[in-house]
Amino acid sequence: MQKNVNFMLLTIIILIIMILAGISIYYQSTYTNMSSLFSAKVSELEKTRQELESKQNILSKTNEELGLKQEREQELSKLYENVTDVKESLEDQNTDLRASLKKSEAEKEDYYYKWKTTESELDTTKTNLLEKTAELEEASTDVKAYKSATNNLAKAVNVLLNTITNYQGQDATPQACKDILSDVKGDANDVSKETDVLKNV
Repeated sequence: MQKNVNFMLLTIIILIIMILAGISIYYQSTYTNMSSLFSAKVSELEKTRQELESKQNILSKTNEELGLKQEREQELSKLYENVTDVKESLEDQNTDLRASLKKSEAEKEDYYYKWKTTESELDTTKTNLLEKTAELEEASTDVKAYKSATNNLAKAVNVLLNTITNYQGQDATPQACKDILSDVKGDANDVSKETDVLKNV
């Protein structure tokens, strides 16, 4: 009886030891598997962390590039506004210059017409001046001729008067009268010629 109990206890102890050994082996295997799985998970987690950092770096660069792009867009927008303002100003100046050019062309045509009119009037004035100068020269010539004829007439009259005076108090013979009439007739002819000259003038 005592042997059976000891045998049973020994058997139980052996079974317990076997069970504990099995449990130890199971848990050791499970631990090893879990350790390998943990290591794999840690490796994956590290890889994921590295990828996350890489993505974060890429995202940071992308944000910086986006910020630079927005700044450039703002600068380009301001530049576009400035260019638009300059364009509108240039268009306004171009419109003003075109209007001024048209006005200048109209004034040029007006001045050209006035110049042509003045030139024509000047030519007419020159022609009239030449005609008046010719008339003046002709009148001057006529005046000179009139003065000369007047002087000659005065001289002829004086000669006639002198002839008449010279024959006053002489003998009134037929021959003397004939001579007197002849001289008076000659002087009268001279007076008549000068008178004709005055008429022609």
